[in-house]
Amino acid sequence: MSDDLSLFNMAHDIAVEQDGIGLDVSRVPRDIAVIALGEVPGVGHSTAVRLYDAKNFDSLFTGNRDEVQWIAGDAEVPSPHTFADTFLQHRDYALTQAFEEKRRFELNGVELLLDSDKRYPERLRVLPDHPRWLFVRGDIDLLSSERLITVVGTRQPTELGSRLALRVTSTLVKQGFAIVSGLAEGIDAVAHRETVDNRGQTIAVLGTGIFNDFPATTTFLRGPIVQNGGAIITEFFPKEQYSRRRFVQRNRIQAALSNVTIPVEARLASGTMHTIRFARQYGRTVLGVKLAGTDDTELHAYLRETGSQVVEVPENDDPFLEAVARNYNYLNFARDSALTRRKVQITRVVRFARSVIKSEGLSDFEIAKMLERIKGGDE
Repeated sequence: MSDDLSLFNMAHDIAVEQDGIGLDVSRVPRDIAVIALGEVPGVGHSTAVRLYDAKNFDSLFTGNRDEVQWIAGDAEVPSPHTFADTFLQHRDYALTQAFEEKRRFELNGVELLLDSDKRYPERLRVLPDHPRWLFVRGDIDLLSSERLITVVGTRQPTELGSRLALRVTSTLVKQGFAIVSGLAEGIDAVAHRETVDNRGQTIAVLGTGIFNDFPATTTFLRGPIVQNGGAIITEFFPKEQYSRRRFVQRNRIQAALSNVTIPVEARLASGTMHTIRFARQYGRTVLGVKLAGTDDTELHAYLRETGSQVVEVPENDDPFLEAVARNYNYLNFARDSALTRRKVQITRVVRFARSVIKSEGLSDFEIAKMLERIKGGDE
């Protein structure tokens, strides 16, 4: 293992940080301010986004009543004066909760990625309705990978649809592609599970808060997704629950992250159609697929009529991969996938060690002894 990836050679990088819960009233870190927005009663996601976009957002959690009212007015929040009164009643509590929530993130390997961060994926940044932030558990760098491809479909697939999803996913993963999907039941679950089974990387885009186990039937995939070097992401605050509108919003992220969206199986009145619409709106390729020798479905007919290609996925991969290759240069994808997965696994261990060191307040001596015990295998 190379020195730069070795846990034991990273000891000098692991410093004991202060608890940091005492607030500096002159300045609130932007990530804390965003998290705190989700703790203020009555501030929903759309209002939080408007406040984040407002001039002087950085003063929202430190300003006086007049400043808060001005910021709310600039954000076009209804009744800014009433908002200011309510907001100030809950501001201190929201900040305290935000610091506690950030510690929870650290212990669970979750990071808040703002759109001002250089690691924020450019494919999302250029969207007019881009997420202002993402809660990410797993590999942030994977969000900007050139290897991403989106595979989505119905929550109630036919046997043929499930077979097709398995075939498409396994073919792509063996070529080194990383699969983007929504962690829903049905086709999404098949795509994530098949990716994990083939030791590939996958991104699960949620329509709820990061800790919300919805749907419960796919919760078991979350650990393996992260352990395999993938990521679980959402723009929604931890307390935000399922709603139809949020899942439609989620679909735009699925469509935007990759060059190609593959709708495996879907009815014409379904959430998958929103993903197709977003993909076309963002200039992405929508590629229909079908097993060789099977009849067209209404989805295939719709895709052909609206200008998308529909290709067969036979035992011989050439037609399918040829259609995909027009949108990617995947010569080294398989090699890159293996290297990235290993690097992410090591980084995840280091981040967990740092969170333990911080929460336990270990001294330099205790850190050194801990690393000795890890290296030596002592209990």
